[in-house]
Amino acid sequence: MKRREVTLTVEEKKWLYGEMQCGELKAQAFRRAQILVALDEHGLDMDDSAIAKVLAVGKQTVYNTRRSYAEHGVEKAVIRKERKDKGEPLKVDGRVEAHIIAIACSEAPNELPRWTLQMYVNELIATGVIESISTEKVRQVLKKHAQTTA
Repeated sequence: MKRREVTLTVEEKKWLYGEMQCGELKAQAFRRAQILVALDEHGLDMDDSAIAKVLAVGKQTVYNTRRSYAEHGVEKAVIRKERKDKGEPLKVDGRVEAHIIAIACSEAPNELPRWTLQMYVNELIATGVIESISTEKVRQVLKKHAQTTA
């Protein structure tokens, strides 16, 4: 594995110190900024393990920050944007939750003492509220709204 050296330019150092002093960096971004400064100042004298020990982070964090700087530059190495795409859109929205609560507040069919999770699923699908839903998701919604259904 080839070690990527971190050599910050004057502009990059100015930007890093400015960001660190303004107090608006999140803790992880601040720690990555500290790592870059340490790698720039002591990168030749100290290995990743020593820098990790001094800054109380893992060796992998130092490695990842070094790699991110080499691939993307100083700003993206410090301030990482959260991923926009978090997968599929939510299937259970407020409308579906409202139907689950309405079912919970109604009488159970066939003179049963209470609704089962599978009965919730069957009712939601039969009424056309949703195409498919797991019993676990129904349980989570009921737990979330336990005070409403009690």
